[in-house]
Amino acid sequence: RDEAARLLDEEILPKSRYAQRDALNRCDVLKTNNNNDNCTSRRIWTANDPMLQFTYDEFPLHSLDRLLDAAQQHCDQQQQQQRDLNVLDLGSGCGRLCLYMAMTRPEYARVQGIEASLAMHQQAVQLQTQLKQQQVLSSSSCTTLTFHGGMAQDYAHILHDCDIIFMYSTAFDNTGQVFVP
Repeated sequence: RDEAARLLDEEILPKSRYAQRDALNRCDVLKTNNNNDNCTSRRIWTANDPMLQFTYDEFPLHSLDRLLDAAQQHCDQQQQQQRDLNVLDLGSGCGRLCLYMAMTRPEYARVQGIEASLAMHQQAVQLQTQLKQQQVLSSSSCTTLTFHGGMAQDYAHILHDCDIIFMYSTAFDNTGQVFVP
């Protein structure tokens, strides 16, 4: 797990480029919300930018490990027989957590991510392809790792079949409708 965390956080998705990833997401959200293909705010947020107060940063991988270990233990206790788990990252961004799970938890039956931002979803798919070509992800883990672009309600069947759903800094529009998978 330590080597996978180092590889992701220092080489593939280094913290020093987090602002670029965050700006990519903000730009995509602005285009979607304004029905506009031109993003007028194509700039990189710097460390002292006041807009960063609305950003939670990336989730620590060691904390993810602790949560997943506890969730898996709970799932094992609830089930009559042990089986491989289906895990979903709802709001998967550029795929960092899903890639980490695929690299460190080959026992999972499926790891999936759903991301509303098309730009972030495309980056996740590109990273998955790149890591498969570089043989960082084994062919067996790549078959269990899937990224979906779009809104969560479009993937109710995936939500329904998951044993563990992880959400961090994920927000839903509250237009009055209630979504139940």
